[in-house]
Amino acid sequence: VHPPDAYHHMLSPLGAVTIWTTDYLQHQPATPEGHPVRAFTESTAMRPFLAPLSGAEARAFTAAYDAALDRAYPLLSDGSALFAFRRLFIILKV
Repeated sequence: VHPPDAYHHMLSPLGAVTIWTTDYLQHQPATPEGHPVRAFTESTAMRPFLAPLSGAEARAFTAAYDAALDRAYPLLSDGSALFAFRRLFIILKV
């Protein structure tokens, strides 16, 4: 992932480039399976990390990930979390 200006430099020789970012704040509900942000990401982003691990290794990795998520996305009083993330949008008119 590059900063937006890098994409502009890469794509501008091909045509007119419009780039913008949008920040989202997504409410992740409490879950009994661990940190709510992990519950949101484990079906996609975590798969390549968990796949090569044994059951015990996966549980240790998940516990460490939950601890890191607790620091990055503190739980709200109801056990939910606010998950802030940025999306990059690019339009290229050739």
